[in-house]
Amino acid sequence: MKNFAFKLIGKLKVSVILVAVMCMVSSKASAGDFSFGLTSEGANAWTSIPQMPVALINTLLGSGASGYSINWLSVSDDQGSIPLKQGNFFGLKARDMFRYFGYGITFGYQPRFSMVGIFVNAGYNFRQFRMQPDRALSDLEKYKAHSFTAGISVRFTPLVARVNDSFNEYYERWSPIIEVGTKYNKVFSCRAPYGNAKDQFGSGFSTRFGAGVRFSNWSATLSYEMPTYNYFNKDFVAPDGSKPYANIKSKSHNINVTILMDF
Repeated sequence: MKNFAFKLIGKLKVSVILVAVMCMVSSKASAGDFSFGLTSEGANAWTSIPQMPVALINTLLGSGASGYSINWLSVSDDQGSIPLKQGNFFGLKARDMFRYFGYGITFGYQPRFSMVGIFVNAGYNFRQFRMQPDRALSDLEKYKAHSFTAGISVRFTPLVARVNDSFNEYYERWSPIIEVGTKYNKVFSCRAPYGNAKDQFGSGFSTRFGAGVRFSNWSATLSYEMPTYNYFNKDFVAPDGSKPYANIKSKSHNINVTILMDF
């Protein structure tokens, strides 16, 4: 039943993207239809400091796509939550401020008079934490993982007529927006137990759901990425023949705030 649900979600993603592309085929492109910029990710209250170069670059571009994400891990087994040290959210130490960070690039196309827009993105992130998958042991193991991501999302503006300058001047020119998408996540390098084996980490897709508001030349959205795979690979076999993650449920969660501005 679980595999059927994942297959159904996958088919729905493809259908949504195909509908979006078909809706935009007849639209005439112009510079104002595009958005482009850098985004950043973090997991600490003060990571806005190291993310300042991203804001500066987007400012120099004159416009673009600025975004920020908060990420966290949830790990549990049949006995409940597994001890996990991900750093202090308000901590000022290096292990707190740089426990998770990432950078990405996003490119969007949504014609001014179209209800549908499509956006692609790619990025890199780094994560470090301590965890012990074996409850019989008390010492926490160190994990450091480098990952890349690639995704696509579709944005719907149901009241696009309200956004246009030609709309009645006595009304605010805005519309609610709905965003759905998918993103592929893959660990490509790590320092971790079991010989630094990369295949102890899972890889797969996360589904993105979001909502926000669109104005005549900019928009803002808040979204959540629901992972459809386990962060740790349940089928991983350690050098001693054991499967340390077989009974572990692990998810990597993301909440995103994105601001898009037309060129």
